[in-house]
Amino acid sequence: MPYGCSIWPSFWTKGENWPDGGEIDIMEGINGMTVNQMALHTDAGCNASSSASFSGTIGLTSCNSTSGCQFSESKQNSYGPGFASAGGGVFATLWDDSQIAIWFWPRSSVPSSVSSATSSIDISDWGTPSANYTSSACDISKAFAPQQLVLDITMCGDWAGVDTVYADTCAIQGTANSSSCYLQNVFNNGNQTALATAYFEINYIKAFNAKGSLLSAGGTTTSVDASSALASATASGGASGSTSSSSAASQVVARMGGAAKAWAVVAGAGALFAWTLV
Repeated sequence: MPYGCSIWPSFWTKGENWPDGGEIDIMEGINGMTVNQMALHTDAGCNASSSASFSGTIGLTSCNSTSGCQFSESKQNSYGPGFASAGGGVFATLWDDSQIAIWFWPRSSVPSSVSSATSSIDISDWGTPSANYTSSACDISKAFAPQQLVLDITMCGDWAGVDTVYADTCAIQGTANSSSCYLQNVFNNGNQTALATAYFEINYIKAFNAKGSLLSAGGTTTSVDASSALASATASGGASGSTSSSSAASQVVARMGGAAKAWAVVAGAGALFAWTLV
């Protein structure tokens, strides 16, 4: 996954008319962070609850705050250089009307049900999710419209680029006229060592319906990189055998319309998908 000072990668989902329709942040981090952060963003009325079953660390609980309702991963090697040196891993998300749950496994401990999944998947050996948002604290069916999958890489921006946030994990180099994330890494073009690790390398993205049947899968390794920012992906399956494809510059979005509320790397409630970085 992309990482480094000034680098802000994320894998997330959004409603078609974002910011309306909800947002699920599956993987997100900035600068020198070492663990993955997960979050939901919704209108008022949704919260993360400490009474749910989860293995991560709960943070802000109001989903309609600027930062959303958050969980931090407690497993090692979920973000940054630790993730890369461990050979990558798998993120998986379950979304139905009763919960939105997110799992992470480093490469050494991916469940066999995930690594061997082809036409169907069984989540019974997945264990406790890292983040778990339940319908007892959020009306998920009301808060979330059909979602689009997004992969993106931001440089600096309004989280990684905030001066005090940037300085938490990244040292300012040079003179006063380059004393910010943007001046340091983007505008002055003088310190771009982070770009060497600012790319995704993705083995697959698979999507399954509520019964565990495969709806869509991208099986060819695709790189999404901050310098060229060009990628393509294809997805097939879904209601009536529909096919969807996408291309991206800095962002990959694959989507399928229709009233069936099914994923073809877009979905309504009752969806489960996993992705692997290698």
